[in-house]
Amino acid sequence: MLNSSMYLMTSTAESFGIVLVEAMSCGVPCIIFDSAKGACELIKDKYNGYIIKDRNQKKYIDMIVKLFKNNKELLKLGKNSKEFSTNFNEEKIESEWLKIMK
Repeated sequence: MLNSSMYLMTSTAESFGIVLVEAMSCGVPCIIFDSAKGACELIKDKYNGYIIKDRNQKKYIDMIVKLFKNNKELLKLGKNSKEFSTNFNEEKIESEWLKIMK
């Protein structure tokens, strides 16, 4: 994923989508469909990727093309993705688990 420009998730459903966190940790923006409800918890539309509504395949393809043509936007989304992925680093997750167990 380190050499990827974007991560394209076409799942119809997703409980969490750890692959999205992995992609974001590599600085890769993600494009998802809104039917993948778990993925919608991770992708913030126009911040670290794009959420395409109603499984609209034309809009999905159009967004891919748009990002390939707009390197500035691609880099901004990638930077935001990497930053957002730190919410799932070992220290933060351990801290959350410890709170739950207390």
